[in-house]
Amino acid sequence: MTPFQRKMSTEIDHRDEPLGDGWLPARASSPAPEQWNQGICPSGRGRVAAKAIIQAIRNARSLVMLSSFLLADEEIEKSLLEVAYANRGVRVYVLNAAEARLEKEPREDSEFDRKTYEAHKALLNRLAGHVLFRTAKSFHAKVVLVDPPTGEGYLLTANLTSEALERNEEVAVRLSAEECAQIRDWLAYAFWEGAEHEMATPGALEAVRAAGWARQPEPHGNVTATAPGHTGLREAFLSLVNGARSQLIVASFGWSKDHPVVQRIIQRARQGLRVTVLARIRPSAMPALLALREAGATVLGFQWLHAKVAWSDAGVALVTSANLEPHGMDDGFELGVQLLGPRAAAIASLLAAWSAGRKATLETGLTVGAVRGPVELWRDGRSFEKVVVETTREADLGRVIAESATRLEAPIPKLPASEAGRYFHRTLQKWTIEAPVLDPKAREVLRDVEIEGESKDGGKAGKKQRVPHDPPLFREANGRIVVAVSKAEQLDTALAYGRAHGATAVVRKP
Repeated sequence: MTPFQRKMSTEIDHRDEPLGDGWLPARASSPAPEQWNQGICPSGRGRVAAKAIIQAIRNARSLVMLSSFLLADEEIEKSLLEVAYANRGVRVYVLNAAEARLEKEPREDSEFDRKTYEAHKALLNRLAGHVLFRTAKSFHAKVVLVDPPTGEGYLLTANLTSEALERNEEVAVRLSAEECAQIRDWLAYAFWEGAEHEMATPGALEAVRAAGWARQPEPHGNVTATAPGHTGLREAFLSLVNGARSQLIVASFGWSKDHPVVQRIIQRARQGLRVTVLARIRPSAMPALLALREAGATVLGFQWLHAKVAWSDAGVALVTSANLEPHGMDDGFELGVQLLGPRAAAIASLLAAWSAGRKATLETGLTVGAVRGPVELWRDGRSFEKVVVETTREADLGRVIAESATRLEAPIPKLPASEAGRYFHRTLQKWTIEAPVLDPKAREVLRDVEIEGESKDGGKAGKKQRVPHDPPLFREANGRIVVAVSKAEQLDTALAYGRAHGATAVVRKP
């Protein structure tokens, strides 16, 4: 650094600057143990629950009843074809929502993708003629019954697709004989009275009418349902929420902020109940999840969670196919089962394992200082933005020219915008103030000096001569007069001399 330069630096603290609402990533942990515990088993790569269901279907002696919004798993397909072709007199009845998507493409944030949807349609066509399909847009329950009520039965949160059974956070419940009998009655009612179409041959959905002889079951036991004119599942959910003493855990794929069940959870969180929410990170769920977080609930985010499960410290759990939305709690065809004792405790353990493996935690009113690393921000109530918050940004603002070499002062250069999606706790700004350099187009200002000489008659005579100033003065193109110096020790003298001769600044000779 020379006397004609001044190094500058300053620090800007960004920690109090707002970021908004967003998902803070969590450390990855081991997945929940994929094993049966009190008749409860999560989905997973090992397909433990799927294998149990497939073996049960293969062991069928007279009847298989299956309900799933989607059906797209090769091994389940094989098992259904085996019993259909075995000439053992096994009848196979399947409820699904085939027509719900035949004319409509899957939504980006829906529970299935295009590949799964196409596999679902292809599987239905292969099974048609061997398995009796009945469909309705309202069918959303996920159940497999084999030779009910004495055979095996499973209620799931998962659709019977490979992705759901292997990738998602889902749960399967092994049903008791009494629960199998109750669900059999609900499935029979939906099959004969609620179906809109039937597929008896590949690719052909034929309209069907209600049979008129199957009555809606009388609610009893552990099984709850959503069906036309019946909201037992909603009432069971509200009862579980209201019965919580100090802790409540709720997992769901779909969330509707204004639904009474969600509003009751929000209310209880505000009252001090320790509420933990497990949800898939998706735009349509954000209004409800933000309201829950603002009420005091802990909201944990997942990439693939699809389970609909609730547990309270009153020792009660509920596993269901229904999302916490009007279509699920208020209408449609959904099934659930209430669990007590050891089975409820097994659900609590599973939810704890899932919570430990969360992808992220939702926080509201984030500031830059509260984050270090990646965060997924909720923007404009519509979409997510992935950003990174770092500790320090060093910004070299370059050089700035002072007005005069005797006053190395200048406004701070404008800080360039940071790269999109990057924030910093602090910014270290560095820049250099330099003395102005003489403009090469400037013209030197001369002064008149009287020189003594002799006249023609031998007397004394004065003569004026134009000579440079010392130190030299120059007039710039804009009219400003400056003093030019080449050494730092000239600065003080140059400033005084320049002021006496109309100069307003000192510059450095190039």
